[in-house]
Amino acid sequence: MRPVSVKDRVAKEKQKHIKGLKGNKLIRHYHNLLKEKSRLVSSHAPVKQIEDVEQQLEAIGIDAYQKASQNGQNNRKGGDSSKILVDWIRTDPNLYPKHRDTRPQQILEIGSVCVDNKCSTCGLFSVTRIDLHSSHPLIQEQDVLMRSPKEGIFDGISCSLVLNFAPPNLRAQILLKCTQLLHPPNPTHPPWFFFVLPAPCVNNSRYMDESTLHSILHRFGFTLRYSSVSKKIAYYLYAYDHPCSTNLSWKKKTVHDGPSRNNFFIPCLSS
Repeated sequence: MRPVSVKDRVAKEKQKHIKGLKGNKLIRHYHNLLKEKSRLVSSHAPVKQIEDVEQQLEAIGIDAYQKASQNGQNNRKGGDSSKILVDWIRTDPNLYPKHRDTRPQQILEIGSVCVDNKCSTCGLFSVTRIDLHSSHPLIQEQDVLMRSPKEGIFDGISCSLVLNFAPPNLRAQILLKCTQLLHPPNPTHPPWFFFVLPAPCVNNSRYMDESTLHSILHRFGFTLRYSSVSKKIAYYLYAYDHPCSTNLSWKKKTVHDGPSRNNFFIPCLSS
């Protein structure tokens, strides 16, 4: 019998580790692998290193990842972030004016993983759902950066746990695209932008805190209305109440230091 090589043993251990991942651990591992692949590609790493990461992604599978994401959105587990959105919208007559014809607001849900969350069932909204990998016939498979305003303009956009998933060089582009898919800014009854990030992106990053985040979002025309930060998740609701700046350039500065910090940041469009 041929002895098992070190390479084969390592591969087997990785497979065993992946099979043991469930729920949020699987989601985090999948996201980390995508970030690692992006880093390797941008740094022109050896093809074998990139292929190794791709094999790990394939071992998890997009179906398993989406199932874990859907379970995280399960109402019974308290994972539906849109419940917070609905509560905030209902209490703010400026963000949800009472139409005479009781017309529901047209909203876009980016990174949609289910069709029965609170924003889909509350009666306030007519929801257009998109995701890079659709898991349901009512979710359109589409990259938001490829979406044209001609396909529809919205009263509000939900962008929940999307930007942390995107490559750093695309994060500002996604924010800019959102301004193009919303109705024009209005100081009285503004369109809105619901933005959700993992809490460590704003409370444990070397380069980002809430002040930095709100300053960047303000350049795009977004003014903070409501916020709530739990141990794991940060929720923000912004009003699109002033025009997007023509100067979308800012510097990456260290706001917190320490070995346990992460590197989350939203680089400017010109970087």
